[in-house]
Amino acid sequence: MLVWSVATYRYERLERQMTQDMLVADAIAIMRPFAPDGSDTSTPAEVLNLMRSLRSAGLIVRTDNTEWRVGEIFARGDIDDVFNLDEPPGLTTKITDALNLLLLGGGREIVLVQRSPVQVGSLVEVFTTDDELRAQTLRHAIDMALVSLLVTLVLGWALVLTLDRWIVAPIIRISREVSAFQANPEDEAEDHPPSGRTDEIGGLEHAIDNMRIEVRRALRQQTRLATLGAAVSRVNHDLRNMLSTAVLLSDTLERSQDPEVRRIAPRLIDSLERATRLCTDVLRFARDEKPRLIQTDFSLFSLIEEVDDATPPPQSGQVRLDNEVPGDLFIHADRDHMFRVVQNLLRNAYEALDGRPGARIVVRAGRAEGHVWIDVADNGPGVSQGTLQWLFHPFRAKDKLGGSGLGLAIVREIMRAHGGEIELAETGSTGTTFRLRLPQRQPPAPRPVARETAV
Repeated sequence: MLVWSVATYRYERLERQMTQDMLVADAIAIMRPFAPDGSDTSTPAEVLNLMRSLRSAGLIVRTDNTEWRVGEIFARGDIDDVFNLDEPPGLTTKITDALNLLLLGGGREIVLVQRSPVQVGSLVEVFTTDDELRAQTLRHAIDMALVSLLVTLVLGWALVLTLDRWIVAPIIRISREVSAFQANPEDEAEDHPPSGRTDEIGGLEHAIDNMRIEVRRALRQQTRLATLGAAVSRVNHDLRNMLSTAVLLSDTLERSQDPEVRRIAPRLIDSLERATRLCTDVLRFARDEKPRLIQTDFSLFSLIEEVDDATPPPQSGQVRLDNEVPGDLFIHADRDHMFRVVQNLLRNAYEALDGRPGARIVVRAGRAEGHVWIDVADNGPGVSQGTLQWLFHPFRAKDKLGGSGLGLAIVREIMRAHGGEIELAETGSTGTTFRLRLPQRQPPAPRPVARETAV
């Protein structure tokens, strides 16, 4: 911008000087007498004084048959440059000439050429030096440089203030809040609500605010889990002793002569033993310990039947359980842990189906793509939107599904300990399907499996 301004100013100065000298040329054509043969005669003193005031050395006015010379006319060999103002140069030429004038000018003899707009057919040549032109152009360049510097400083300072207010200061404040939160997450004194901005800074403020909320919620959750662990630790010993006593007393049932009692006694003892192991597992979960697995090969069909017998449906309505697992499907896993997995899913389904007419649960299984899949599907109302995001988080459930939410969290932990996974395959107004995945193992030789009758 500065170079363009200097180049434009230099050319305008040339045009201005030529316009003034053109007035002198017109005055000469009107006031100066001349001989019939065109020879020079005296030039009026007023014209000479006017030309000298314009800092021009001399000029030539040419017509078709006449040539007038006034003042000092430079020899053609001494002329450094000629500028034809009838043919305006391009911007590049203007810039080149301006730089040449500022860097190399001063004391050079130049000629300005232009046709007279008043005296038709007249060509005016003005002989002058570039001293005054260079001085004025240099002064203009310095003035423009100072103005540009001032404008740059003002705009730069305004930019700095703007950046400081809208970017730097908020980033510093956010950094301090994050540091204070890191030092003491539970202290809310340094918290500031989001400013309401919709740009990246506003997005960062909302992200940090959400992060604080989630971290504090997680800390409170961890505190509750720690409290649960401490409570379970205190009651676990006494509870296990009580259950062990119950197991010992139940052993006498196996010696009963009543066939029905002898049939029920093993299941009662198994239930008491599972309750004892459950106390240990809950304590281990509270301590964030991985489940201890004793993996064997067993029939999944028989496991489902056993879970069905040990898990009574709700009393308010009838729920039909269809075990569609193939009888020859064996899986390699910890049987007790898989019992708890399936039982948790059945209890959740029973709670979802409580009081609904035509309630039905279907358990299916198969092998595909290197794993064994097990589906537990019901025709209940589906999982609510408020529960979906916290479905497998302990103590985060928002409805009856899974009770406190610990059940599904333990299920996921058990499945992952086996190298598998649990997922919500489908949910909606027509029902919910949970899918279990276990790593596939070469199945043993098939053997017949008798279906047990539920009690």
